[in-house]
Amino acid sequence: MARSGGTPGAGRTDRSGRAEQPERPERSERSDRPEQSEQSERTGRPERTGHTGQRAHTDHTDHTGQFEQSERTEQTGRAGRPEQSDHGAQSGHTDPADHSQRTGAAGRVEPTGRTDPPGSADPYDLIAMGRLGVDLYPLRTGVPLERVETFGRFLGGSAANVAVAAARLGRRVALVSRTGGDPFGAYLHRELRRFGVDDRWVTPVEAYPTPLTFCEIFPPDDFPLYFYRRPGAPDLEIHPHELDLDAIGAARVFWMTGTGLSAEPSRTATLTALAHRARRGLTVFDLDWRSMLWPGATGAAPGEARPHYREALRYATVAVGNLAECEIATGEREPYAAARALLAAGVRVAVVKRGPEGVLALGADGTSADVPPVEVEVVNGLGAGDAFGGALCHGLLAGWGLERTVRYANAAGAVVAGRLACSSAMPTPAEVERALADHEAGERPSPQGARR
Repeated sequence: MARSGGTPGAGRTDRSGRAEQPERPERSERSDRPEQSEQSERTGRPERTGHTGQRAHTDHTDHTGQFEQSERTEQTGRAGRPEQSDHGAQSGHTDPADHSQRTGAAGRVEPTGRTDPPGSADPYDLIAMGRLGVDLYPLRTGVPLERVETFGRFLGGSAANVAVAAARLGRRVALVSRTGGDPFGAYLHRELRRFGVDDRWVTPVEAYPTPLTFCEIFPPDDFPLYFYRRPGAPDLEIHPHELDLDAIGAARVFWMTGTGLSAEPSRTATLTALAHRARRGLTVFDLDWRSMLWPGATGAAPGEARPHYREALRYATVAVGNLAECEIATGEREPYAAARALLAAGVRVAVVKRGPEGVLALGADGTSADVPPVEVEVVNGLGAGDAFGGALCHGLLAGWGLERTVRYANAAGAVVAGRLACSSAMPTPAEVERALADHEAGERPSPQGARR
């Protein structure tokens, strides 16, 4: 599941910091809501609007232009693996806003991103390392989880979503992660390939199931998350000796996350990869703070995580995070103070996402960008930060200036905030450009991702 970033309208995902309770999923929101009727949007709750001044979505569509469909049971073949039809895309709910695929010969679905054979010698534009799992999203907004009847299934996890976002923008991308050795793991491999993300370094962990994440969707700013990552998460079982350090060192961008520092062996593997890069190229530290995903009865306190963040910052050239995440890393919450502290820690570019206040970016060379938000009617803010991350990498790789890069990333995040899903909602270059054009013309991108 993607976390909300600094894109306008993106929701909060970790407000309580409560620990996982026995036999209950990790969650990031309170559980004291009154019971709702199945048809309600939240009985007794006043209607809210986002900073755009528009009403949040509360109809019975999936916000991709189609009404809900009944749940379908996917047929399975041997060993419980899903059988693919001749059209080979995904079973279950399909997001009509998904432009990661095109129809080729014989009606087969082909990815728009690139996957290269194992012998390909060219370096990757981006290698991302970190979380990967299955997102199960309600296909209706404004309904408490206990009342939801129909879910859409999507590839999720912050690092995986960033990889998909960059691939959607035409970059050559690979992911380093792990799944369970189960049908959900097989599904994630299929989705990564469909999105054009090389999955050669995504391997199974037989001891643990593939993580699942549920959310509730209460636009414009309330998106509680429920993580199922017990007894352990496969993506935290990445070992240093398993890394292809030559490929990681050669990648034009290496993207790692704060959650990757939360437990061993992932922590040592992440620091090993960072040390091997030795600050070559673009090494991006996604500050990605989720206290409930750190070990301990009550999750990690900021003081416990900060030393690991500081160690990683020694090797990073770019740091990106929201205000809470910057505070974890630096002890500073005021945006300019946080950005300066990140620069003092060694990065060359510090990006501070401020939600409806926009994005601040400072460069070690004295450049700066203070970019206002792109207003959008919010459907689900959870994938906006990851869309921002993929587009940030795209702009940095293109050699754009700081302000142009941040404006482009902001627009990408806004497009996703206006859609239901995360991975399948990542925009194409044309959609980002359309959102930018609408913004400059004083118009608000449509929920379909800047399409009129």
